[in-house]
Amino acid sequence: MARIEASGVEPLSLVAAEGVLLDLIGDAAIAMDSDLRITLWNHAAEVLYGWAAEEAVGRNITDLLRTDFMQETRERVLHALGEFGEWRGEVTHQRKDGVPVIVQVTARALRGPEGKMAGVLSVYRDVTQQRLAEEALRESEARLAEAQRMAHLGSWEWDIAANTHGWSEEMCRILGVEPGGFTGSYEGFLAFVHPADRGTVDRAVKRTLAEGVPYDVEVRFLRPDGSVRWLHSRGALVSDATGSPVKMSGTALDVTERRRAEEERRLILAHLVNAQEEERARIAADIHDDSIQVMTAVGMRLETLMQGPSEKERSEALSKLKDVVSAAIYRLRHLIFELRPKVLDEEGFAPALADYLERMELEVGIIAHLDNELVEEPDVDTRVILYRIAQEALSNVRKHSQAAHVAVTLAAQGDGILVRIQDDGIGFDTDTVDAGSPPTMGLAAMQERAQMAGGWLRVRSSPGSGTVVEYWVPVAT
Repeated sequence: MARIEASGVEPLSLVAAEGVLLDLIGDAAIAMDSDLRITLWNHAAEVLYGWAAEEAVGRNITDLLRTDFMQETRERVLHALGEFGEWRGEVTHQRKDGVPVIVQVTARALRGPEGKMAGVLSVYRDVTQQRLAEEALRESEARLAEAQRMAHLGSWEWDIAANTHGWSEEMCRILGVEPGGFTGSYEGFLAFVHPADRGTVDRAVKRTLAEGVPYDVEVRFLRPDGSVRWLHSRGALVSDATGSPVKMSGTALDVTERRRAEEERRLILAHLVNAQEEERARIAADIHDDSIQVMTAVGMRLETLMQGPSEKERSEALSKLKDVVSAAIYRLRHLIFELRPKVLDEEGFAPALADYLERMELEVGIIAHLDNELVEEPDVDTRVILYRIAQEALSNVRKHSQAAHVAVTLAAQGDGILVRIQDDGIGFDTDTVDAGSPPTMGLAAMQERAQMAGGWLRVRSSPGSGTVVEYWVPVAT
C-alpha cells in the first residue's frame, strides 16, 4: 500500500471517502486518528467484532478491542508505526459478547506533509478457526505420539522418488536415535536392520513395489549402542493420480519383550522336556537295577527249587523268596508313589504331601511337620504343580540339607496357594554357590514350574541357618 500523503486530517477524510471500497473487502478495516480514536469501521469489522459502526466510531480502539496485554501491545504498535510506518502481528481481541477472536493485523501509518503520523489504517483478518484447528492438530499429534510411546508403536514414511525415510519420534526412540535424527536413504534404513534379516526386508519391499501387496515383516534391528530390538513392521504404498507409487508408509511395533518371553518359554519347555526325559531315564534305571534284578534272582531261586532240594532247603528258599518279593513290592510301590501318588488324585494336595513327609520321616529320620491352613483343595492340574515343586524341594532336603527337622505350611493367599518349606539343615550361600552345585540342583526346574503356572518361587538360605523355599501358584477360578 502506498503511503497516503495529506495535511491535517485530510488523510482521514480521504479514507472515509473510500469507505464504500473498504466495505467490499472481506477483512475488517478500521481507520483511527493519531490518538487511536476510530474514524472508520467497515461492515466486515461489524461482523467480526459485533459492534455497529455507529457504536465504534469515535471511541478509542484500546477501549473497544480489549486484550490481556493491551497497554504493552499499544506501545509496541505505536513504536513500530512511528519508526517504520508499519506493524504486522497476531493478537487476541474480545468481541462485544466477550468471545475471544484471534486476528492477524496489518497496520499502516497515515502521515502528513512533514512526516508526522496523522492516523492509522489497519486491516484485521480472522484466523481463529485456523489457529484452533492448528492447536487441535498439535494436541492430536501429541496424543498420537503418547499413544505410540505407550504402545511402543512407531511410524515411518519412505519417499520413493526422493529416496528419503522419515521416522516418528517413537520410532526414533525405539531404535535409540534422537528425534529427527534419521532422514536417510533406503540403504541407510537397511543399515539399521540386523544383517541376517536384511534379505527378508529387501525381498518384502521389492514384492510390495512390484505387486502392491502390503509390506509385513517381523525382523531384528540394531540400535547404535549395539542392542537388538524386534520390530513388527507393516506398510502400504501411496500412489499418485496416475497410479504410480510415490511413497510407502506404515507402522513399526516393538515386539522385543514378546519375543523374549517366547524365547524364555521355549527354553523353559525345553528344560521341562529334558527334566522329564531324565526322570524317565532314572525310572528305567531303577527298574532295571532293582526290580528286574530282583525278579531275575527270584527266577533263579525258583529254578533251584524245581530241581528237588530237601524239604528243609525248600522251606528256607521259600522264606527268602518271600522276603525278596516283599522288598521288591515295597520298592515298586515307592516308585509308583514317586511317579504319581494315588492319594493326590483321590484326596488332594495336602494328604499327598502328608504321605510324602511320613515316608521321608520313616526312611531318612527327618522329623516333619505339616501345617495345612487350606480351606479347600485346588483343582487337579494345580495340585499336581504344587506337589511336584514340593517334591523337588523336599528331595533336596533329604539329599543335601543334613536337617533334623522340616516344617511345611500350606495357606491360601490372594487368588492362589502359598507353600513354605523350612529346614534346619546346613544351608548354603545363595550369592556364591554355583548354579550346578548340589544345594541348587532342581531349583531351576522348580522355578520354571512355578513361572509356567503364572506364579513365583524364591529361596532364602545361609550357611548354618537352614533353607526356606517359598512358592505361590494361582488357583484356576
